[in-house]
Amino acid sequence: NRRARFGLPWLPLRSAQESSAILGGLSGYGTSLERAGRTWDVKSQSLWVQAPSISSRLRNCREILFTSTKRSFLDSVMDATTTPTPLSHDEYELPREVRTVRVNRLKAHRAMASDDTGTKKKHSVISQLQREMRGWSGATLRRGFVAKGHGGQKRAFKVKLVGEGVNDYSGPYREVFTDAMHEVTDLDPSGNSSLGVLEPSANNQAGVGEGRDLFVFALPPNESMMINHPEKEQYVLSSEERDLLNSFSSITHKKDENSREIEEAISYLGKLVGTACRHGIPVDLPLPLGVVWKRLTEESIDVAYILK
Repeated sequence: NRRARFGLPWLPLRSAQESSAILGGLSGYGTSLERAGRTWDVKSQSLWVQAPSISSRLRNCREILFTSTKRSFLDSVMDATTTPTPLSHDEYELPREVRTVRVNRLKAHRAMASDDTGTKKKHSVISQLQREMRGWSGATLRRGFVAKGHGGQKRAFKVKLVGEGVNDYSGPYREVFTDAMHEVTDLDPSGNSSLGVLEPSANNQAGVGEGRDLFVFALPPNESMMINHPEKEQYVLSSEERDLLNSFSSITHKKDENSREIEEAISYLGKLVGTACRHGIPVDLPLPLGVVWKRLTEESIDVAYILK
């Protein structure tokens, strides 16, 4: 672990030869295969050549690395990818590169208390943040500026709470993350998601088994119908289209405005959670361990156990 602590910053977690498009890796030299039109899944390991590399061996041995070693490496990666922010002339003022985001929590609370789904999606805190940050680059959210008198809190933007008469000395900044996470897991009286970003898991809906407090990513209506009613899939996709769907990501589904809104909301949720993680803000995101977190880390998953 002492050697890994010094060696990890110099070793790629996914080397170029492993990611070669010619050898069937995830990405090529300059263009990812997903962008080129190929989908990566577990079946791809047997269909495409997997070039051996130090990176793959290192990932297979990650269980013997101490948690402190992994945390130290993660902190070094976040520090290296943080966008530099020049200081302001006044040490008590935020620089102009740190933009101001206006959030009306009073309107959001009234909207979430109503029964109108459209009002909830329009005036919720996470929807307001998404509209305010529309067009922002990833470099903007990777800022980690620490202002004097803000308690050492890193920030990527400044929060202006409309109608509350408070100044953002890191308290409102942390509050908007907490409010946004609470809204995406909020359920209406019928047990459905209020915003349609995260849906309650099957055990959560039925109230049986383990993980009754967990959520899963919401699916567009057409994909949800294909999963819940597989016998109807033959009327939606032909056998040739299903083969293309399993092998390529460039196949286009019939999407409506609701599907695009769900995809954009889930993508923005990931950006928001990533920003909170970089700035040391704990957020409650109750996602399943096997379906989500283990897939993110490419760990082996027992699908039969999950289905039980």
